[in-house]
Amino acid sequence: MATLTGDSSNYQALQTRYSGSLLRNLYGSISYTWAHSLDDGSQDSSVFLIHPGYRVSESWGSSSFDVRQALTAAIQYRIPQSARIPAWLGGWNVSGTLRARTGFPIDVLTNDQPLGQGFDNVGRPDRILGVPVWLADSSVPGHRRLNPAAFRVADSGLTGTLGRNSIAGNGLVQLDASLRREIRLPLGISAEIGLNVFNVFNHPAFADPVAFLSSPWFGQSTSMQNLMLGSGSPNTGLPPLFQTGGARSAEFTFRISF
Repeated sequence: MATLTGDSSNYQALQTRYSGSLLRNLYGSISYTWAHSLDDGSQDSSVFLIHPGYRVSESWGSSSFDVRQALTAAIQYRIPQSARIPAWLGGWNVSGTLRARTGFPIDVLTNDQPLGQGFDNVGRPDRILGVPVWLADSSVPGHRRLNPAAFRVADSGLTGTLGRNSIAGNGLVQLDASLRREIRLPLGISAEIGLNVFNVFNHPAFADPVAFLSSPWFGQSTSMQNLMLGSGSPNTGLPPLFQTGGARSAEFTFRISF
């Protein structure tokens, strides 16, 4: 048994952003990020199978949370209050946010690890060169699936040639919109009412496909992306309702300030 603390990582990024008033009462912001995060282990702690001459760098690859490209654009318009606009319409704020990103890496393994216990540096298959990784298939969610013919279980005792996190998963595009207005009341009290709509066009965003070759569902997505990043239980992130990538949903808001 050996305890190692020699993991390493590298992060490189280029970020651009513009924000400002586009026209009177119209505000916009757009940002783009290109980034690449690499490491030899993305977990807080991992178990490795150590063979003679083993080096941690053998697991060097894209981080499990690596997102290569991300774009966010937002726009907000405040409807002016004037004699030409009905009083009930003036003062409303209309805004929209567009999010687009490339997918997280997929780590294809030969078998699922029972109870999540296994070695992080073994279990990857061989990559068959010249065979496409993805296949178009209108019968599966997202209309594409991983090609099982592109992988082969490695010989016993050997590590497969497929690199860690070497396949990019499904990306995401989502538009959210909101409508909000503040109403002044007597005695210095104000009320704010609003409507938020997430995934306005109800565009489906499917999670990454099952990555275990032994599974009958290998290569196919079995859930939406809002379930991919955790279910809201301790240490698993936000609840699905607040994650991007789910079905269209809406919420009404009402707030009083005094």
